[in-house]
Amino acid sequence: MTKIYTLILCLITFIITAQDYYSASENLYGNELRNQLHNLIDGHTIISYSNCISALKQSDKDVNNSNLIHLVYKNTSINNTNFAYDINNPVHLNYWNREHIWAKSLGNFGPGGSFENSPAHTDLHNLKPSDMSINSDRSNKGFDNGGTQHNEAVNCYYTNNSWEAPDNVKGDIARILFYMDIRYDGSNNEPDLNLTEEIDTYPNPQIGVLSTLLEWHINDPVDDFEENRNEVIYQWQNNRNPFIDHPEYVNLIWGEDSVQPTNDTSPLIISEYIEGSANNKAIELYNSGNDTLNLSEYKLLKISNGGFWSEEIFDLTGLLAPHQTYIIGHYNASNYIIDLCDLQINLNHNGNDALAISHNGIRIDQIGQDGEAPTDGWTIAGIPKATKDHTLIRKTTINSGNIDWQISAGTQSSNSEWIVLELDDFSNLGIHNSFTVLETQTIELPMGWFLLGLNIEPIQNELSSILETIINDVEIVKDYLGNVYLPEFEFNNIGGFNIEQGYQIKLTNQHTLNITGHTGPTSSAIPEGWFIFTPQTSNLQNIEVLFEDQTTDIVIVKDYLGNVYLPDWEFNGIGNIENGNAYQIKSNADFSINW
Repeated sequence: MTKIYTLILCLITFIITAQDYYSASENLYGNELRNQLHNLIDGHTIISYSNCISALKQSDKDVNNSNLIHLVYKNTSINNTNFAYDINNPVHLNYWNREHIWAKSLGNFGPGGSFENSPAHTDLHNLKPSDMSINSDRSNKGFDNGGTQHNEAVNCYYTNNSWEAPDNVKGDIARILFYMDIRYDGSNNEPDLNLTEEIDTYPNPQIGVLSTLLEWHINDPVDDFEENRNEVIYQWQNNRNPFIDHPEYVNLIWGEDSVQPTNDTSPLIISEYIEGSANNKAIELYNSGNDTLNLSEYKLLKISNGGFWSEEIFDLTGLLAPHQTYIIGHYNASNYIIDLCDLQINLNHNGNDALAISHNGIRIDQIGQDGEAPTDGWTIAGIPKATKDHTLIRKTTINSGNIDWQISAGTQSSNSEWIVLELDDFSNLGIHNSFTVLETQTIELPMGWFLLGLNIEPIQNELSSILETIINDVEIVKDYLGNVYLPEFEFNNIGGFNIEQGYQIKLTNQHTLNITGHTGPTSSAIPEGWFIFTPQTSNLQNIEVLFEDQTTDIVIVKDYLGNVYLPDWEFNGIGNIENGNAYQIKSNADFSINW
């Protein structure tokens, strides 16, 4: 009866430990789960290589006789004192030694290797007792099905570069290799190990075949022997193999479930991003829906200088009413930001740090992306390093989150979800509103050639939508690069309308064009060389006043009638800029205009 109570107590201890151990891994997928598990099992207690012998006598003991140790490939047990320490003694060929399932040479973590002092060499999860001669035969072969039957380990098969383990330990082998891939990622002067589909991987820190290992994992599920081994190793080095405790994690990282579900329809979005001077860092969230949100269901995620999601997690609290903002700021930001903050944390993001919000463990919106980070910051709307030393405003037409960063960032202002403002521009913080009153711009278009420009952001930016009411009289539209839109032939290699650019348009009749949309950007970037720009203001303004700070940068400006402005000659034949007009410009340097 005492033995039964002891067994029950050990089982309860195991369940409680495993539950607490993985509490932060719930509802994670793909790289987020990978990163969370790495942080969980990283930094384990390192034991000496000689002490590994004692540990393996406990972790891999025969279930029916504690004096015997089970050999992984031979699938038999021998006296645990028969340890092979003399390679030249023929008797020792049938004794046991320490087999590295992830071969030492496939990661350079053996004696004399560049990572010999890393914990990979003595990691108990990667060590299994093996007959010494069979260990030598397996060498650094990868794992795959098929080959010649081994004459001693008769349940094993091999080729020049592959090794097939016995059926009853195939899953054990696979889960050890899954552990090694997650545990060792190249940080802390440790090897960066990766599973691959390749079989002949020497000398790269890789091992395969991944698809075969996934199959082995499914066909040979976790058993009592493996669970006990995991528990014993946990007592020795204070970390666990997650794929024994949670076999479903394998599919969440390498299988079909590694792709994050995209059916979360939460209306919470990132509406503003501030990467300002000193500690002027802030994130504005906006409830674009019609119901109050419980922010305890949401978290702010951060990646520093590249990596994977969930490196840093910040909890949110409170309720957020419909069409209201929630501001998170650095606790040492300027008083202007602090006074508006709902939450003050150590929000110390830089331009190449990715940020996201998640809802019940599912990422729903983000700025930047996981993996390798740019040196300074991401390009947004065609503006390099826009996430560094800038404020980003989400366009008011965007009412749902986007985890496809490439689409969210866009390639130009017309297809980006963001408006890029200058450093330390806090003027929009706390006032995001997707229900702003729409504006209408009216433009008188003459027959023939004209330079068309908009100073409001149209609700629909496709050229066919913008010109829909006059499309029958549109012969051609051209951008400054020579791309064209030909409605008659349904040909368009311009794409969408870029509000900061102007376009040459030729009409067969004169028309009045009415465009509905929101206020356009407050600044424009003018590139070096020829360009067609659109003034982002409806106010009459003399072109000499507009460019008074750029007279040395500008060679010439032309309107659609051929009138010119020549700063070097102090000649202005254009006069005032006109609403709806665009202008050809040639400059000898890049510069920006604030409207």
